[in-house]
Amino acid sequence: VNNNNHEVQWSRNDNDLDQSKLLIDMKVGTTEQDFASSHSDRINWGYSHLAVPTYVPDSSSMQLVESVMNSDVTCRSTFANGISLSEVSDDDSDPRAANDNWIVLAIELDLSLSSSSSSSATASSNQ
Repeated sequence: VNNNNHEVQWSRNDNDLDQSKLLIDMKVGTTEQDFASSHSDRINWGYSHLAVPTYVPDSSSMQLVESVMNSDVTCRSTFANGISLSEVSDDDSDPRAANDNWIVLAIELDLSLSSSSSSSATASSNQ
């Protein structure tokens, strides 16, 4: 956005692009998409997308990727408190000013190593 007071809107395109639901596609952009009237060096049109596979390979199975579109405060506190994004629903109060509860497109996936893929290292010293 060129101005923090500009209205933004967000949505999911999960069904538009991928009928098999193998892709999570969330987007955010200004409600006014008039690219010809800008008097600034900032882009004030178009959309920012966050697209990820719905499932990612795990060591023995496929892991579900969680996603949410919500305010910065909600997303940060959810992460900081160890709460899964599956416990949070999408914010559907769009459009609104960009600086009014900044919208965040967030994903969650477990990057921890499974016990079968973990390894240990030992060090020895010769005297």
